[in-house]
Amino acid sequence: EESVGAQATLESLQERYDEALAWAGSTPAEPLTSWRRGVGVACSWRNTAVPREGVSHALASAELLEDGRVGVISGVIEEGQGAATIMTQIAAQELGVPIESVVLTLGDTLLAPYPYVTSGSRSATVAGGAVQDACRRLKEALKIVASQVLEENPESIILQDGYAFSSRFPQEKLSFRSLTPYFREKKMVLKYEGAFVGRRKDDSSDGKPDETADTPNFLFMYTAQVSQVEVNVLTGQVKVPKIVISSDVGTAINPKSVEGQLEGGVAFGMGFALKERFDPNSTRTLKSYN
Repeated sequence: EESVGAQATLESLQERYDEALAWAGSTPAEPLTSWRRGVGVACSWRNTAVPREGVSHALASAELLEDGRVGVISGVIEEGQGAATIMTQIAAQELGVPIESVVLTLGDTLLAPYPYVTSGSRSATVAGGAVQDACRRLKEALKIVASQVLEENPESIILQDGYAFSSRFPQEKLSFRSLTPYFREKKMVLKYEGAFVGRRKDDSSDGKPDETADTPNFLFMYTAQVSQVEVNVLTGQVKVPKIVISSDVGTAINPKSVEGQLEGGVAFGMGFALKERFDPNSTRTLKSYN
């Protein structure tokens, strides 16, 4: 309801599409070659899944450790989507600490709450939202304690590089490590829990989703691609010299991770299109799937 990037992703590829058409219409190096050129265009959308009960939730915790580092616990699993990097980045940015000061625990079934399901970038949105919420609660506690030690207003406290200081007197810095005794002295907890709850846009007042509504999820992503393809009409060999992708992914917390997912998706799609064949009449096992 807030934005639909399908048209923008397609329009951004116009110049590359024109270039691909010119490439396809150009004469191959060998006049009598059996190779033919073609251009493919596709667009798609993907949602961040919400279960049938209409609520997608995750829990996490953030704790100030005795040595001044920050311990973050999340039930999400690292399966190649970059969850470990993303959770660390979120915590470091929210609390104003160096990356190396974040001690991350993922997927520990004894310590970490189950985040409903781990599935690609949903981790960044849902589990990452819970980590951010937990870190914000810890941040407020740090500001309160630091303000009392510095005798300043909590609103004036800044957290940066693992230190707390007042905007009025930035030279008077308190390390996170030096603040831990004050937490105990003031009987304030060092560990804070956070949550993220994503609901379907069409949730009714009674908390039950309307299965007939048009907005079953709270987040959608859009992408479009232009592919240059060469096919040998005699042998069936296929070459894909170039693919250009345009994706509306929202805020890219880690651009390199996003690029890796896009490239992995392209490789996955090429394999599906060129190498895999599923025949519902004869494919019964993985052995007969080719």
